[in-house]
Amino acid sequence: MARTKLGAQRDYSVQSVVRSFRIVDSIAGAEQEIGAQQISQMAGLHISTAFRFLQTLAQNGVVEQNPETGKYRLGLKLLAWGMQVLRQMDLRRDAIVLLRELNEKTRETVHMCVYDRDAAIYIEKIESPAPLRGFSELGKGAPLHCTGVGKVLMAGLPNEDLDDLLKRYSLRRFTPNTITQVRAMKKELEHIRAQGYAIDDEEHEPGIRCVAVPVRNYTGKVIASISIAGRTTSITPARLPELIHSVKETAQKISTRLGYRGGASPTTSASARSRSDQAKRGKRSSEKRYDRSPVPAL
Repeated sequence: MARTKLGAQRDYSVQSVVRSFRIVDSIAGAEQEIGAQQISQMAGLHISTAFRFLQTLAQNGVVEQNPETGKYRLGLKLLAWGMQVLRQMDLRRDAIVLLRELNEKTRETVHMCVYDRDAAIYIEKIESPAPLRGFSELGKGAPLHCTGVGKVLMAGLPNEDLDDLLKRYSLRRFTPNTITQVRAMKKELEHIRAQGYAIDDEEHEPGIRCVAVPVRNYTGKVIASISIAGRTTSITPARLPELIHSVKETAQKISTRLGYRGGASPTTSASARSRSDQAKRGKRSSEKRYDRSPVPAL
């Protein structure tokens, strides 16, 4: 009997499990409850097959069926599983106290994100006294190219992985400040790597500004990003140097807890120079005199 060649990959996937996940993904991607017919079309399954899977998933609490409409939504068991995932994450556990301190110090909304499936996934959020309603949700993904947390994660990718990402990733425009050209995006990421932080200057949502910094593990790899986010009336150009320093300090403390032994700003030049440069850029932003092509950004 011939042996499997070394390095050859075998597919151990179970078809019924794969189909279950396709159904759950279809429901998760809908904005509201959806019917079995629509689910079967989205999952690429025959209606009778989809219905059998839906019944099994509902019996186990993974999905729920509205008794009045007959339509389906995600079940509370998924919420319980999601919360358990968060509790089991060493990264979040090690960071939570420091993130709360950052929130209290800046009085701005604090986020922590990780990179997954071409998005920045929120794994922690601590609201400011003036919450940013609907701006972000735990477990949801944020665009990479137009959010502070996302751009930091992109900047942390190896060059080869970044090139592959930019080939398949759409630089969708959200606001007039969104970067939509690959060349401009690469230039922005180079700048982020050099200074050690990223700014989202109304690039994702009008009126919202963010400051984000990478978190590194013991090898120096960027494994997460943290940020403060607030309204442009609160995160003003005048406050940027102070806020950048606070976020970088918190990220450094979290990284140290994870075993990182590099400098305070592993991808940046001198801290003072970075803050000075950012203050100047912030001033230009407030005056709306941008020099980035093809779209304006901070």
